[in-house]
Amino acid sequence: MNIDEKAHQTIAKLLHMTVKGEIDWSRFTDTRLLTYGTDDVVQVGYKTALADNYFAIYEVRYQTMDDGENVYWNDRIVLKIIDVEGMPVWEFPNSPQLRALLSKVQAQAAGVESKLDKILKL
Repeated sequence: MNIDEKAHQTIAKLLHMTVKGEIDWSRFTDTRLLTYGTDDVVQVGYKTALADNYFAIYEVRYQTMDDGENVYWNDRIVLKIIDVEGMPVWEFPNSPQLRALLSKVQAQAAGVESKLDKILKL
């Protein structure tokens, strides 16, 4: 199995474990290390630790230019292995599962399910 296959399986595993509540993600707003040396914009990120590895997932916004002179914003979801200080070590290849993972992570970190349960009990 090559590294891309392992990466995609790891993304699927993180998604599965997040949905099952087997890993906890925490929100962070100091994203400078994630964007160091770039013009990228990251408002918030989420991190977790699993099997002595640290992961960060976030949406990055960046400016692009079309064939003319039109500049516009684009975005993508990024998952990285980070070190204990938060410095990126390796970026996972793009995957359609990343958007689903980020959505689940955001909901979990915000405690959305318990908040909705409280409202439904009223």
